[in-house]
Amino acid sequence: MHIAAAKARLHIHASSSLKDKRRVIHSVVSQLRNRLSVSAAEVDANDSWQTATIGISVVSDDFQTAERLLERALEFVERAAPEAEVVDVESDVWSYDAG
Repeated sequence: MHIAAAKARLHIHASSSLKDKRRVIHSVVSQLRNRLSVSAAEVDANDSWQTATIGISVVSDDFQTAERLLERALEFVERAAPEAEVVDVESDVWSYDAG
């Protein structure tokens, strides 16, 4: 089993309230879940108007599949919301043996 996970920190330029920010983040997270079937959620900076951190995770029986799907998800985040800029990404892939 292989688990790929990432944190993407975003700066939302046009956001002037938490409502603006949540609209953008909700849209990105929903699209990640629906289009790519990955787990995603806002995981940090919940009270900041212009900063958000999205956590993304993938589980697969193949290391390369997990890695590729996480990369696709991160590329999607960069394109999904033109009003948001990805300013930092941390990612890793873990492997667990069956025995």
